Amino acid sequence: MEYYRSVLCVTVIAALLMATGCATSGSSSQESSAPEDETWTLEEHLRRINGVQIIGSGDYAKVVLRGSQGISSVSRGMGEPDSKKDINLGDSDERQPLFVVNDQKVGRNYPDVRDMFSPGEIASVKLLTDSQAAQYGSQGGNGVIVITTKSAENNSDQ
Repeated sequence: MEYYRSVLCVTVIAALLMATGCATSGSSSQESSAPEDETWTLEEHLRRINGVQIIGSGDYAKVVLRGSQGISSVSRGMGEPDSKKDINLGDSDERQPLFVVNDQKVGRNYPDVRDMFSPGEIASVKLLTDSQAAQYGSQGGNGVIVITTKSAENNSDQ
């Protein structure tokens, strides 16, 4: 009986998130591009994308994707009827989005990726979720953040 209550609780939470607009379904992508006269950091780009939240600071900062990712990462031991596992809201390293820089996968560690760039070096940042992230296979299951630098953008224009 406890198992069914857990399933019902997760279903109700998911429905409430959808009803309040804290979660969405379907595929989506959003992009952030800095105006030419401004120099944004990676954090400033990410904070301008709806559904992306940065928690923590310094070497302990993590990127959390809200929306459909929030629902898919909520679990409570579904395979075990009497499981007492806590709800996982996607804050572990395994649940971080994949970072792709200039078409190269660079990993999931936000502090490492953030430290790769100087302010103003990034041309655009795009968030891929659901079916758009599927091109990255299982690595894209938690979303993909695609970063294009100004140097790569200039090289593709030539």
